[in-house]
Amino acid sequence: MSKFNFRGLVLSLAALAVMAFGATAAKADTFQINQTGGTLPAQNYGTLTLTLVGGNILVQIDLNAGNKLIETGQAGSIAFNSSLSPDPTITVSGFTANPAAAASGYTLGYLGVPGSRHMDGTGTFEYAILSSFGANDPAANDLSFTVSKTGGFSSINDLLSANGNGFTWSFDIFCSTCNGGQGATGFVGVGTNTVPDVPEPASMLLLGTGLVGVAAGIRRRRKQNSV
Repeated sequence: MSKFNFRGLVLSLAALAVMAFGATAAKADTFQINQTGGTLPAQNYGTLTLTLVGGNILVQIDLNAGNKLIETGQAGSIAFNSSLSPDPTITVSGFTANPAAAASGYTLGYLGVPGSRHMDGTGTFEYAILSSFGANDPAANDLSFTVSKTGGFSSINDLLSANGNGFTWSFDIFCSTCNGGQGATGFVGVGTNTVPDVPEPASMLLLGTGLVGVAAGIRRRRKQNSV
């Protein structure tokens, strides 16, 4: 193989890697759902993952075993802010839950009035997801949904606007291991602690497929030149 062709393949490989990681707009950030100012004991209750997908934000809430999303008289089961508020075009769809029966019990309850959603211990928020189950089963242990708006979101940071208490999201949770193991309900929140961005699986697949293709091309050319 000539030096020129080999150099071209290396440059193509580098370009492919840049396109696979840079061209995609989808990134996932994971946040710890911790008690730092609400009404339940100080501990970790699970994770919140936000992923930008084609201008929409996929929200995934994964609670640790023994925790459930409930609604016990406050302004919602889940509450969050948007840096774009007030924005009446924000909508929520595609609720999925564990257990699956819980998905039908969650709806977007309010649209974008700053300070209107009171979540005891974590402050006030602009938007709320309401639960029809109260403190009863089948409240969700895990829940996901998609937040959309006219014109689309440009970043997950559009849904990470902290309130006056320093919280970006708030959750009303039943904790079966709290209160001496007798169970307790209360509010926990998410600040701005995040782990590094994780490339979408589709992006990794694209990169891997491209690398395999380039490697196959190199092998073919080497065989041709060795004949």
